Parts: sequence; C-alpha cells; structure tokens
Amino acid sequence: MYRGRVRTKGSVEELEPPVRLGWKAISGGGAPGGWDGATIAFDLQAEGSDTVLTFAYRGFRGLTKRDGNGASHLDKDVAA
Repeated sequence: MYRGRVRTKGSVEELEPPVRLGWKAISGGGAPGGWDGATIAFDLQAEGSDTVLTFAYRGFRGLTKRDGNGASHLDKDVAA
C-alpha cells in the first residue's frame, strides 16, 4: 500500500470562477499510478443552501483495475 508524499505539478487548463477548475498534471512527482498527462476537474454547483462538489479525473494509468463486468475502479491497494 502506498503511503508516501509527493508533489504533483500541473497547469490550469480551465478556470470559470466560482464554478469550475480544470488542470492537467505535468509531472506526477513520483506518485504511483501514472499521473503525468492526467486531467482533473472540480465543479461546484449550488443546490439549495448546500454546495455540491463534482470531482472528475481522466487519463490515470495504473490506478484502476477492471471488475468482472468491465467497469474500472480505483485499486484500493494503490490509491489508499
């Protein structure tokens, strides 16, 4: 199980304050799972008196494994 600390460098690819931030990893800094080139997006949406955060990531290599139905899931042994 990975428990190290790393610094991932990235560049802002999308910015729509206050609702969206999208960035692309330039260097994974030694993090497991192949962060280089991955894109990460954070979206905020007001829902009544609450705020909903949606987090999406694409392009990770090695952090996922497929189940019997072909769906991808985070590999808990690597992502923890």
